Parts: sequence; C-alpha cells; structure tokens
Amino acid sequence: MADYQTDPAVEEEAARAAAGEVDPAEVIKEDLTTLMQRLQEQEQIAAENHDKFLRTLADFDNYRRRTRQEMEDARRFAIEKLVADLLPVLDNFERALPHTEGNGGDAVREGVLLIHRQLLDALAKHGVEPIEAVGKPFDPRFHDAIMRVEPGPSQQPGTVVEELRKGYFLHGRVVRAALVKVAGE
Repeated sequence: MADYQTDPAVEEEAARAAAGEVDPAEVIKEDLTTLMQRLQEQEQIAAENHDKFLRTLADFDNYRRRTRQEMEDARRFAIEKLVADLLPVLDNFERALPHTEGNGGDAVREGVLLIHRQLLDALAKHGVEPIEAVGKPFDPRFHDAIMRVEPGPSQQPGTVVEELRKGYFLHGRVVRAALVKVAGE
C-alpha cells in the first residue's frame, strides 16, 4: 500500500467535521475555492512557461537563420581578399594592352589579350563584375571622385566623365570603388 502524506490542516479539519464541529458542506466549499485559486495560479504559470517556450523557439529559429546567412556570406565572400589582390594585376594587363599596338608584335598582343580575357572570365565565374562608371551619375557607393572637371557640351553635371581605375563588385558588394573624374556644376 502506498504511503500518502496528507496536510495536517486538512486532517484536523476532517476530524472536526467528523466530530460535528464544522459543516462538511462549508469545508467542501472552502476546499473547492482553494483548489480553484491554486488551479488558476498553475494555469497562469503554465501560460507564462508556454510563452517563454515560444519566445525561445522563435529566438532559436532567428539564430539558425542568421547563422545560415552568415555562413552563406562567408562562403560567397571568402575570395574577397584574393580578388582585391588580383585586381592590380588586371589593371596592369589593361595598361599593357595599348602599348602592344603597332610594334609588330601582333602575336604578343594576341597573347596578352587572351590572358586578359581568361583572367576576366575566371573572376566573372566567381562573381566579380566591373562597375559601370562612364556616363553614369556619380554615386559615392560605387565611385571615388578624385577630380572635378568642367562639363562638356553633351555632359550633365554630376556625371562620371572619365574612369581612371575600374571598380569591381563581388556578388553585388563593392570590392573596389572606381576612381573617376566627375563633371562639376
């Protein structure tokens, strides 16, 4: 048989009810009121715990989503430093191309053009794209203005007139802003 522990106050009240000192209906009514209060308290605690659970679950989902996004960004932009190191090499190829014209070195020019194209294709394959600058409105997010010049007859003030160094995106994020001359007002 199980050992049950009872509340001494309940035992005392039951003994008084058995002796006829207390009305059993009154005892039941008081016990019912007490039980209802305890039930309401427990329901409130359960509701609070359920609310905490839902908030924790939402926090965890947000954490998981944020972590997944951070990992994706880290994967997509892991080559950013490599791209930044390769862009000066690309600049030098572009500077060398005009000097290969007319020197009887058509084979050399073709070779340099081929290497230049391969480098551009390799960078494009990994999400590197040039920033279009000339003729576009100046945008400090994509362009670094190093000079302001008088606008020509067909140029609007505030537009990029000349690109001194190409700028590049990596998956839509600026790796290097374009160095530009801007038509002044």
